[in-house]
Amino acid sequence: MASFAHALLKYSGVTGAALRWQARRLPILMYHGLCPDEWAGEPWMPSYFTTAGRFTEQMRFLRERLCPLELVEAIRALEANRLPRHAVAVTFDDGYANNLTLAGPVLRDLGIPATVFVATGHLASGKLYNHDRLRLIRQWQRQDGELPAVLDLRATTVEVANRALDPLWERFGARLVSRQTESLRPMTWAELAGAPPVLHFGGHTVNHAILSRESDVDAEREIVESVEELRARLRLPTGAFAYPNGQPADYTEREARVLRRLDVPCAVTTSPGRNDRSTSLLHLRRFPITLGHDRPAFESELAGVRSRLARLVG
Repeated sequence: MASFAHALLKYSGVTGAALRWQARRLPILMYHGLCPDEWAGEPWMPSYFTTAGRFTEQMRFLRERLCPLELVEAIRALEANRLPRHAVAVTFDDGYANNLTLAGPVLRDLGIPATVFVATGHLASGKLYNHDRLRLIRQWQRQDGELPAVLDLRATTVEVANRALDPLWERFGARLVSRQTESLRPMTWAELAGAPPVLHFGGHTVNHAILSRESDVDAEREIVESVEELRARLRLPTGAFAYPNGQPADYTEREARVLRRLDVPCAVTTSPGRNDRSTSLLHLRRFPITLGHDRPAFESELAGVRSRLARLVG
């Protein structure tokens, strides 16, 4: 039904009209990971990924129809009232290796800049992100006829989450197969260092911590260590920051104060919407792009129509 609705909006001209009407407001796209097209239907594949084929089609659309800019460049242009018409920024959350291996060549060949927000602790340890570990553990438990683990990662600290997940991962983690590892693993620091110039990097905490759940000391450490390590390794001022999970309950003014002290130019959330000069630079909105975004849904998302339709239906 949703796919039909987006196709109807596209071919009736509503989506195109919305894109033109909002030409001076900045959409920021949020990706997580990419997978080969033939793996999209696998039950372990995260719904927040997208396929390499669709990603390539989407980036071609941006190159042909819009004006892709690096995020910080776009924000500075927005602040100065110099944002080009139909500007758009591309971002990735977490730091999956496939951002380099699958997305990197497409972005390089099309000349589209993108910002990858990395959880720096995972680049060093190689450990899968807790949201992926928990999802896989629950799947394996169901296969064994067990009740899935009850744990809300959005409502707990990293320490509590690890204490719950580590023993389960010791038990189930050996079931991970090579294609799962390659799809879900974080990039390494060595891989990041060899990334194409179109890829820029920003902080996403050390351990993908839901910052509002952490103590003052731990929340500050998660931000400061991630930003400072990126600055040291890249020998460049780190650009933007992304709040893990990124919903209003996941960050507070406490985090914004830390980011200001570090001179971080902007921070992104996961609340949908375009951005204009009235948008707080530390609370920028983004549109999520997932496996559910075919071409009409992608264009509808860019235009802001899809998120509004979702709110009406929900």
